[in-house]
Amino acid sequence: MKLDQLEISCSLLTDKIYLGRPNKKGDAFLEKIDITTKATGAVIQSLGEGTKTLTFGNGAKYKITIEKLTEEDQEVELIE
Repeated sequence: MKLDQLEISCSLLTDKIYLGRPNKKGDAFLEKIDITTKATGAVIQSLGEGTKTLTFGNGAKYKITIEKLTEEDQEVELIE
């Protein structure tokens, strides 16, 4: 399998991010792995702390804020 045949998608049911090989129709994975923790970690590492505005090819813009929490602030969901 070639890397350009792989797709990344987020499950609407589980909120997990998957990497896998899609079927020919492109509406399901034939094989997949959960990359939620790695993908989220990579985004945090790539963007760093602070607020960034991301603009996509379709013109959609999103503002993302990344802030490292102190132990007192940590009321967060554990990503496994």
